[in-house]
Amino acid sequence: MKTLKILVAVTVCMVMAGGLLFAGTTGKIVGTVTDSETKEPIPGAVVELLGTTIGANTDMDGRYFIVNVPVGTFSLRARMMGYETVTITNVKSIMDLTTTINFKIKPTVILSEGITVTAQRQMVIPDATSTSRVVSTKEIMAMPNASANNVIGNTAGVVSSGGQMNVRGGRSDEMAIFVDGVSVTDALTGAMGSQINTAAIEEVMVITGGFNAEYGEAMSGVVNVVTKEGGDKLSVYGRFTTDMHMLSDSRNNNKVELSLGGPAPYAKNLGYFLSGEVGNTDDYRPVFMPDKYYEHDPTKDYFWADTIQYSRAEWDPADSVGLIGWKGDWADSSVSDWDAEKARRIALGYQRGWKEYDENYLPHNDYNSYRLQGKVTYKIPAWQAKITLGGFANRDQRGSYTASFKYWLDSYYSYLQKSYQGNASWRHQVSRNTFYNITVNKFSTRTQTGVRDTTVEKDRSWWEDYTFLSDADADGDSMYDAYEGQAYAYGIDNPYGVSGIFYTFGLARLWETTKAEYIGGKIDVTSQVNRFNQMVGGLEVKQHHVILKSNSLPWDPVPFKDYYDFKPITGAAYIQDKLEFQGFIVNAGLRLDLLMPESQKKLNNFNLTDTASYIDAETKYKLSPRLGISHPVSDRTVMHISYGHFFQQPQLQYLYESLSANIARGNTVMGDPDLGAQRTIAYEIGFNQQLTNDMAGDITVYYKDIFDLLGTRMLQDTITGLNYTSFLNTEYGNVRGFEATLNKRASANGIFSGKLAYSLMLAKGTASDPWEGYLNYIYGGGTDPATGLPVPFPKSDAFLEYDQRHTFSVSTNFDFGEKFGPAIAGFKPLANLSISLLNNIGSGMPYTIVNSKGVQIGGVNEGRMPWTLNTDLLLSRSLTVAGIKMSIDFEVLNLLNRKNVANVFAVTGNPLNDGSIITLGDFTTSAIPCSVSYTVDGAGDPVYVPNPYYSKWRDINGDGEVDQYEKYVSYVAAWDDYITDPFTANRTPNTRAYAEPRRSRLALSFSF
Repeated sequence: MKTLKILVAVTVCMVMAGGLLFAGTTGKIVGTVTDSETKEPIPGAVVELLGTTIGANTDMDGRYFIVNVPVGTFSLRARMMGYETVTITNVKSIMDLTTTINFKIKPTVILSEGITVTAQRQMVIPDATSTSRVVSTKEIMAMPNASANNVIGNTAGVVSSGGQMNVRGGRSDEMAIFVDGVSVTDALTGAMGSQINTAAIEEVMVITGGFNAEYGEAMSGVVNVVTKEGGDKLSVYGRFTTDMHMLSDSRNNNKVELSLGGPAPYAKNLGYFLSGEVGNTDDYRPVFMPDKYYEHDPTKDYFWADTIQYSRAEWDPADSVGLIGWKGDWADSSVSDWDAEKARRIALGYQRGWKEYDENYLPHNDYNSYRLQGKVTYKIPAWQAKITLGGFANRDQRGSYTASFKYWLDSYYSYLQKSYQGNASWRHQVSRNTFYNITVNKFSTRTQTGVRDTTVEKDRSWWEDYTFLSDADADGDSMYDAYEGQAYAYGIDNPYGVSGIFYTFGLARLWETTKAEYIGGKIDVTSQVNRFNQMVGGLEVKQHHVILKSNSLPWDPVPFKDYYDFKPITGAAYIQDKLEFQGFIVNAGLRLDLLMPESQKKLNNFNLTDTASYIDAETKYKLSPRLGISHPVSDRTVMHISYGHFFQQPQLQYLYESLSANIARGNTVMGDPDLGAQRTIAYEIGFNQQLTNDMAGDITVYYKDIFDLLGTRMLQDTITGLNYTSFLNTEYGNVRGFEATLNKRASANGIFSGKLAYSLMLAKGTASDPWEGYLNYIYGGGTDPATGLPVPFPKSDAFLEYDQRHTFSVSTNFDFGEKFGPAIAGFKPLANLSISLLNNIGSGMPYTIVNSKGVQIGGVNEGRMPWTLNTDLLLSRSLTVAGIKMSIDFEVLNLLNRKNVANVFAVTGNPLNDGSIITLGDFTTSAIPCSVSYTVDGAGDPVYVPNPYYSKWRDINGDGEVDQYEKYVSYVAAWDDYITDPFTANRTPNTRAYAEPRRSRLALSFSF
C-alpha cells in the first residue's frame, strides 16, 4: 500500500507538471523560407519531410519548425505557389537536437520540377548545451574495428582500460546505455547488459557532460543508440568477416552479418527491419605469445608404476582400491576390462607428458555469439501516429584463461550471458506542435559463471549454450555433488614437475548465476509551445527482478554462499524547458529519481545476532536540477555553459550482497538495502568555432565533485566481536579536465577528412572501486604492525586507477571517388577506394609502488606505466554491378604491432619481471628420490613404491632423483613461465601484460 501511494503521488505531480520524455529518439528541424531576390520572408510556404507524413507551414515571419522527426537522413522540400520548388537532400535529424535548414526560393511563373541541393551537416550546433558526439551508421562503418563500443572508446574524455570505459574520471558503472530510448544496463552490476549488432545501428550519441534532465541512471556519461527502421524500399545488406594469414596469424575469427528492411509487401504503411549476426573465434583475447608454452602430449605420458598385480581380487568401481590417478573418463557406470583370473596389471598412476604448444593463441579463450534484432513500424497517417514493435535477443559465451590454471584449463571458468529486450510504443502527434509517446518494455539479462562439463561439451554445436557443472546437492551436505572432493590444489603434474605454482587438481572455486530484468512503462510528451519555447517531460516506472545464486567454495560444507531474490521498484520523472532565442538558448530541467528497495534491513548493524529486529529499508528520493546555456555568437561561433546535479542509485548488488551471510565464516562483505544515492556536481564551459567551410574546432573545460561514492569499511559486531565488511556511502572524488577537438570534413570534390582530439584530465579520489577498501585490508598488509589494528583507510584523495593524464586520438580518412585515378584498360584501380587510419596515444596509467615485501612505497598510485600508441588501418574498395554494391575491406588492428603495456608488477613497474630473486640456497640439499619405502615385505626387505613428489620432468639428468640444482633450475623455469605469462594475477591493477598484438581481417560485403 505504501508503494502504491508513492507511485500515485509521483504520477499526479508529474502529470500536473505537464508531461514527460525519456532518452529521446527524435530530433527537430527548424528554419526559414525567404524570397531569394527580395530576401523577404514567405508566409504560408509548405515544408515537407519527404517519405513521411510530417511537415509544416511557415508563419508570417517565414519561419517553420517540424517536431517528432525520426533520427536519420531525409530530403526536405519547400513549395509555394508562384515560386520554384526546392528540395534539399542529406538533411540529418539528430536525436535531442535541432537541425536548421533555411530555404531561399526563386519566384517563377513557369511550372517546373524544381531544383535539388545537398545539405551539409552543421559543424557547429547552436542549441547544444552539453558535450556530445553523434556518429551515424555510415561513419561507424568507415572506422577500423567498427562497433558502438569503439565509438564510445574513441570519444574525447573516455578512458578505455582493462575492458572497461571510464567517462571523465567516473567509475565504469557511471555510464547509462539506452537502445531506442530503453535502458539496457544491467541493474545488478551496472555493466552493459547486451551488445548491439553494428548493422542494426542508425546512430550513436555519446554525451560526456551536461546531459539534460531526461537522462538518468548515470553520473558520468550517457550512450543512446538508435536502431534502423524499414525504409520506403527494400534494402539488403550482407557481410562476411574473417581473419587471415598475412600480417598476423589466424585465430579462426569469423563473423557473418545479414540485415534486410523495407516496406512490407501487400501492407501499406507497414515497415520492418531485421538484422542478425553470428560470430565465432578460438581467441577473443589475442596476446603476444610467450616464448614457450606447453600442451599435453599423450604419447609422452609417464606411468609411475605398471607392475602391481592383484591376484584373486574382486573389482567394484564403488570400492576404494587406492588408485592415485586415473587416465581418462571414469564414472560409477564404467565397465572395467580387468579380470583378476587373467592376472591383468593396473597402473598405480601417471603423469602427463608435454610438448611445445604450436598454436598462435592461448587455449580456453574460445568465444561465440549470436545477435538478432528486429523492428516493425506501422504508420497511421490519418491520426499522425505510429506503432513500433521492436526487440533483440543476444547470446555471448566465452572461455577464460589464467596463468595459474594454464596446465589444467578444463577446470577453469567459462562465462555465458543471454539477454533480450522487447518493446512496444505508440507515438501520436496530436497537433503540429505536440506529440506524445507511450512505451512498455521488458529487458532481461542472465549470466552464468563456472566450470564447463567437459563430458557434455564434447559434442556441443556453436548455437548451443555451454553446459556447466551442476549445483545439485543430493545429500544436502551443502557441498555441490560435482564439486565435492574437488578443491583446487597445486601439484607436480606440469611440464616442470614443480609444485606450488600451477594448479593441477580440482575445480575453480566459483559457481554463480545472476538474473537482472525489469518490466517498465513510460510516457513522454513534447510540445513546441511557440517558436521560442519547447517543453518536454516524462514519467517512467520499472519493476525489477534480480536474482543471484553464488557459491565461492562449492566443495566446502561452510562455503562463501549467497542467494537472494528481490523485486525493487525504480521510478523517475522530469520536466525540461528549452528556450530558443536569437543568440541565446537555455535548457533548464528538473529530475526526480526514486528507489524502493522492497527489502528489510537489520535494525542494528552492530548486533548481527539479533535476527528478530528488522525494519523496512526506506524509499529514496533525489531531486536533480540541470541547467545548460548556449550562446550562438554567430552561425559559426557558439559558447555553452552547463551545471547540474547527477544522482545515481547504487547498483542493486550492493544493496543485497550477503544479507543472510554467516559472518563467522570470515572475510564477509555485506550489502545494505538502505544505501543512499551517489552524487556528482558537474560544471562545464565550452567554445565551438567553425574555422572554414569544412573545418571546426572546440574546447571544453570541466570540473566535477563526486560525493557519497560507494566504498567498503571494516565493522565489528559488538556482541560476538566478529569483524565483517560493509558497503557504505563513504568515498569522494574530484575530477578536472580540458578537451579540445578539431574536425575536418571532406570539401566539395575533396578526398580528405579527419579529426584530432586531445584530453587532459586529473582524476583523484579516495577509492577507484567499491571493493578497494576490502581488498586493501585482505591483500595489502591489512594490520598495522605497531598497533595490530587494521590499517586506517585513506583520509585524503589520490590519483585514481583510470587517471590517464593525456590522451590523443587522430583519425584520417581518404575517400577517392568513382572517377579518381588513372585508368588501366578502362579500369580505375583507385576509384571508390577509401583509406582510414585511427591513431590513439595515451600517457601511462597509474599504479601503487610496493617493495619486495608488498609494503607500499610513497603515495597511492604514484607510479606511472609507459605511454601507449596504437594505430588501426582500414582499406576499403567498393564496386557497383547491376545495382548491387559490393565491397572488400582489409583491416589491420595495431598496425605497428607495438607492445603497449597494460599492467605491471608493482615492485618493478615491468610487465614481465616481478622482482623475485631466486637462489640455489633457497632449496634444500636433500634429493627427491623416484621411489620411497613405507613398509617391508615378509622377509623384512623394504617395499618401494613411486614417490608422489618426484617428477620425471624435474629430473633433468634422468638419474632417478631430483637434486638441489635440479630443484633450483626447474623452479626458476616454472616461475619464469608463470610470471611472463600474458595473464598473471600478480600484476596490478589487472592481470594482462600487454594490449592486443597486430590482427588482420578481411571482409566481403554486398548491399542493395
